[in-house]
Order: sequence, then C-alpha cells, then structure tokens
Amino acid sequence: MTAEPVPGGAVEATSLVELTVRRLRSDILGGALVPGERLVEEQLTRRLGTSRAPLREALRLLSEQGLFRAPAPARGSASRSSRRAT
Repeated sequence: MTAEPVPGGAVEATSLVELTVRRLRSDILGGALVPGERLVEEQLTRRLGTSRAPLREALRLLSEQGLFRAPAPARGSASRSSRRAT
C-alpha cells in the first residue's frame, strides 16, 4: 500500500490494485491503450511496475466497469473417447 495526499491534507492509503486501476483507466480513457488492442500481462506488469495479481484484479474491476473486455477463456483439448478402436 502507498499513501497519497487527499484534499484537506489528509493521507489516504491506496492499494496496488487501486493504483493499477487508476493507471489503466487513465491509459484507456486517454487513448494510450487503443480499443481492441491485445493486452499482454507480462508487458503491462513491466510497464506499470506491478505483479500479475494486482494487474489481474485491476482488469477484473475495469471489466465490471465496462472499460475492459476479457477474452473468452481458452479451450483446452481433450480426447473424445477413452476406448481404443479394435
């Protein structure tokens, strides 16, 4: 957590998730992240100076706010049958 000044001189604790949400929201609304652009976690963690856990939580929150759309989960492959043809 970090501390940030708020109006009136008070200090407010801010989590890494909230800082990441703020930076991503600013990048999205400011046009630094283009709509439809593929976001790669590894690149974003380096750019934002955070780990994957706060980044993933921030993306989840931004998704709830309609600023980010997560891709459909990747589908794994599976065998069709456990029986061998004889």
